[in-house]
Amino acid sequence: MELSQILTLAAKEFRDRMRNRWVLAVALVFTVFSLVITYFGGAQQGAVGLRSIEFTIASLVSLVIYLIP
Repeated sequence: MELSQILTLAAKEFRDRMRNRWVLAVALVFTVFSLVITYFGGAQQGAVGLRSIEFTIASLVSLVIYLIP
């Protein structure tokens, strides 16, 4: 296959997926939960707000455990 054929197929698949309401709903839920966990991830240690990238990644791992399966 040529690159143009692959890009055409990928664009079609992307458009098909974006029409599906479930994909949009899951993406929205994941985005909202990610923002909440990023901001409130350190609440147990008494610190609320944006922290370092390492701390944010560690907090988002718990989100992936619940949503991906």
